[in-house]
Amino acid sequence: MLRKLFTIILLMTLSAGAAAQSATPSEFTLTPYLWSAGFKGTIGTTGGTGRVDADFSNLIDNMETRGFMLHADWRKDRWSVFGDWVIVKVDSSAPSPRGLLYTGVGGQIRGNILETAIGYRVLGDAVSGVDVFGGVRYYDLEARLDLNPGLLAGRSVSGSENWLDGIVGMRWMGKFGNRWTASAYGDVGAGGSNTTWQAAATVGYEFQWGSLLAGWRYLVADYDNNGLKIDAALGGPMVGASFRF
Repeated sequence: MLRKLFTIILLMTLSAGAAAQSATPSEFTLTPYLWSAGFKGTIGTTGGTGRVDADFSNLIDNMETRGFMLHADWRKDRWSVFGDWVIVKVDSSAPSPRGLLYTGVGGQIRGNILETAIGYRVLGDAVSGVDVFGGVRYYDLEARLDLNPGLLAGRSVSGSENWLDGIVGMRWMGKFGNRWTASAYGDVGAGGSNTTWQAAATVGYEFQWGSLLAGWRYLVADYDNNGLKIDAALGGPMVGASFRF
């Protein structure tokens, strides 16, 4: 699956590069982020004595998060190729899904999410405008549930899957004042997921070398296959630094 994904990324990059032949110089930015991503929703898996599904109803209670994102963006004229790689590990707790048999449940989602897309600027200019885009998002995730001992002894169940979704969306990027920037992003998709969508927004302050950024990202995936269920939202604040080349 990873080989197929990298082949798609390469073909998309070459296609955009061929479409953007002109004297206008290209611009490349690389942006590492820290993402404090909590989750809410249902995760479930099959193991041991049967299937366990647990509902985690909010994003912040009893939450421990660790997330890292690396975003890359290349632009020439109206064309752009962009993508990111997210490494995420999110832990939370919830009431037991099995009554008195267990006193509670701990849930964890960990893994990688990769995304790439080709965009075309339909409104605006090189400084500020709206892009439409299409691309793919790849998930390689593991869900783990730890059942705390009650009437029964505690146990753990886990499952992992990887899948690919096609996505389409729009993004706006603008500059105001001398050094301030802002962006807004949204996409929807399906494929391996029943449905998926994402929204993000950032504000930034520019320096000669690049900019400092802060924002919020919210990613929803509804996946249920081969015994693994992830019908959940990952969302939270992010901070990063963008470097221009």
